[in-house]
Amino acid sequence: MPVHSEAVAAAMESYHRQMQAIEEFRRRRARLTASGSAQGNTVTVTVNADNLVVETRFADNIGELGYDDIAAAVTEAATAASAAMAVKTEEITRALIAERRNAPELSDLFADLPVFPETGRPGTAPESSERPHGDRTATHDDFDTAVARRPVRSRISDSGW
Repeated sequence: MPVHSEAVAAAMESYHRQMQAIEEFRRRRARLTASGSAQGNTVTVTVNADNLVVETRFADNIGELGYDDIAAAVTEAATAASAAMAVKTEEITRALIAERRNAPELSDLFADLPVFPETGRPGTAPESSERPHGDRTATHDDFDTAVARRPVRSRISDSGW
């Protein structure tokens, strides 16, 4: 299978750019926070890139709200912070996605290598409007039953005896 040396050099350069883009993405993501407020800025919640609450602030007039209103405001502010984080994360992810799209394919490196169609991200189920088992969700009992019904296969062969 012939190898295109210029394509290999371009692939290595692309790989190094991707690694730099990933490192920059990690640095930016580690510093990322987003905030959301509710009840006229009486409650402000800040989340990190993992959507973990890192700060909750109440304004001086928090005492004017009842407990139920405070609870609802915290939930509303946290939801707003999470939505803002989704936007920020998508913004910093764009460069990473663009770099990946510009990367050469293996078929660019090896002349006789067939091109395979995209099948989606590894580990993800294909999109479908139907659930594999109807509306039923699998339980631990289903797993235990499947394991119990599975035939036992020996890895030892007696054909040599």
